[in-house]
Amino acid sequence: MDSMRGMKGNTVLVNGVVSPVLKAKKSLLRLRLVNGSNARTYHLSFNDNRVFTIIGSDGGLLEHSIKANTLRLAPAERVEILVDVSDGGRPILQHAAAQESSSMGGMGMMGGMMNNERQDMDIFQIDASDTLKSTSSIPKNLVKHNNPQQSAVSKQRRLVLQMQMGPRMMLGGNAFSINGKTMDVNRIDEVVKAGSTEIWHLENTSMMPHPLHIHNVQFKVIARRGGVKGHELGFKDVVLVHPRERVSVIMKFPEFRDAKIPYMYHCHILEHEDRGMMGQFVVV
Repeated sequence: MDSMRGMKGNTVLVNGVVSPVLKAKKSLLRLRLVNGSNARTYHLSFNDNRVFTIIGSDGGLLEHSIKANTLRLAPAERVEILVDVSDGGRPILQHAAAQESSSMGGMGMMGGMMNNERQDMDIFQIDASDTLKSTSSIPKNLVKHNNPQQSAVSKQRRLVLQMQMGPRMMLGGNAFSINGKTMDVNRIDEVVKAGSTEIWHLENTSMMPHPLHIHNVQFKVIARRGGVKGHELGFKDVVLVHPRERVSVIMKFPEFRDAKIPYMYHCHILEHEDRGMMGQFVVV
């Protein structure tokens, strides 16, 4: 089961520490959250349901700050938030396990029962009992993005994320693929023109979610089920594609080119990429 869903432990480390307590010195905290877990997608909120402000994503600041009280963070995704602790409280950032199971498609209930993953997890606590009042305010407008333009798109590509059930899955073979092909270091799957703007359509035909990571470029999510919101409004290089979902991203590739050295795109669940869900592209 672990080789199919990805290994998930029962202990969360934050900067190498179990159940840490952050003693706040100022009443407004800026936190950079990075999901370094192997396979777990975190559904985060504070135990007192306090509102925080999202200001950044994988690729830097958002254009506008966003108020929220929940946050989803897939493997390798990054987000920056501001947390106001001027009330002097001791809030705990928690993971809601039920939300993760519900996003697993047909695998959620079976995996949750087998791996006892339905228990919420405390990530870390903030101790704001002895803080100084911050003099900073939270701006609404942050930066202006130079967004790739759809009118400049020269090519659209389709990446179909697939998994094969049966003996290959159970016996440890290459059961995960993209466009029907498993990773081959001697094969170039896509050739991209330097400086070009493209749209990639990521289609997940499997029964599991896949956080897809594209190297060398930052993209914008332009279409997905339920709409684009939260930190996904910023520049990204990882996007979670749910079972039976299609996510479209637009990107402008850098001018640097090298026809011999490839970049990768892959699922960021270690077992999935190791078992085939990875491809290579070159920029020419």
